[in-house]
Amino acid sequence: MTMRFLVIDDHPMMRDAITAALHSVDPAFTVRGASTLAEGFRTIDASDPFDLLFLDLGLPGMQGMQSLEEVRLRHPALPVVVVSGSGSAHDAIAAIDQGAMGFIPKTAERDVFLGAFQLVARGGVYVPPEVLTVLAPLPAAAGVPGDPYRAPAAGAAGGRHPPPVAAAPAPEGGGLAALTERQREVLGLLVRGLPNKLIARRLDISESTVKLHVSGIFQHLGVRNRTRALVEASRLGLKV
Repeated sequence: MTMRFLVIDDHPMMRDAITAALHSVDPAFTVRGASTLAEGFRTIDASDPFDLLFLDLGLPGMQGMQSLEEVRLRHPALPVVVVSGSGSAHDAIAAIDQGAMGFIPKTAERDVFLGAFQLVARGGVYVPPEVLTVLAPLPAAAGVPGDPYRAPAAGAAGGRHPPPVAAAPAPEGGGLAALTERQREVLGLLVRGLPNKLIARRLDISESTVKLHVSGIFQHLGVRNRTRALVEASRLGLKV
């Protein structure tokens, strides 16, 4: 079955640009568009399930993370990538903390958008390079174009991407291999953007037990918050 995407953005040219980029990957992709959050919800309710939602934060009548919060509340299992006119690291971190699987500035070049999309489609989390200055220290490794783990080529023109920050030493015995089966299940649902309450419901455990598993995941991955955990899990190759 072909993949299905929904683009919610009040600018027709932006919807057309995202649609064209997705069709350049596979012309068989189904891409629907909506100009408001209400129209997007009607489209979701009246259609077959979508595989991914591309969401603009600056929708009419919406402020801050309000549009993302409403999507996460009404459709917590629908993967969301924020495509925003803001390039703020603060906004990117806030979006991922709200359950987005990626944050792509509208100023990003086409190859960055496509690389980010392909990373998310593989179950990863895309964070723009600029967020490294806020999330440091995080490790650097080869990745998609514009990926925060890709070291810029020597002599890259304009220095568009900041240099990678040196990694903090991981705790001994840490990493994905150190996670229990239940912790991997919890992490897989975290990467998909599910809140603790829904994870508890999916796994038939209490919310306090989920919090204990999340704490253990943070310890094994050598991170201190959800955003770093998702980026580190993506870097280490977790697939969902």
